[in-house]
Amino acid sequence: ENTGTYIVIIEGRITTVGNASYTFNAQKIVDDVKPLVPGASQGTDRQWTAGALGGAAYLDGMQYGEIANSATVNQLRTVTVEAWIKADRLPVDAASPVALFYKGGGTLATRTYSLWLNSDGSLKLSTADASGEQSLTSAAGLIAPHQWQQVAAVMDRTTGQGVLKIVVDGVERA
Repeated sequence: ENTGTYIVIIEGRITTVGNASYTFNAQKIVDDVKPLVPGASQGTDRQWTAGALGGAAYLDGMQYGEIANSATVNQLRTVTVEAWIKADRLPVDAASPVALFYKGGGTLATRTYSLWLNSDGSLKLSTADASGEQSLTSAAGLIAPHQWQQVAAVMDRTTGQGVLKIVVDGVERA
């Protein structure tokens, strides 16, 4: 039996402000580290599925992809992020959008760029700097569940005017 002091670090939802309550169920586990093999299942949940252009990562809301922080991905002036997505459902309410892309800390002041899927099927591109948030939201109903769609977010601050664009299926939508 192991005894000693344990430290639990909890990171809540990005949208949580102030205090939050959590419940814990402590159980003994065995840590098993395995390399992620494209096309091969890891654990009980599927992680790969058929995609729009071949295979695709299956992320069910409990899993996410993460790119380590570096100067390469810390684009403060211009950036374009793009992905094929197939939402199995839209977020449950307007207060709980889903981040498709998120670069930054947990607060608006530290957000470099983000693209959110909203409960009405719209997309919101958001960025922040010393002057505050700049954002752009598409029309509602743009993203439909169970349908592969190509989404891209473009941010260009080199012109001094702060250009933001949302492109879906090759068409600029906002």
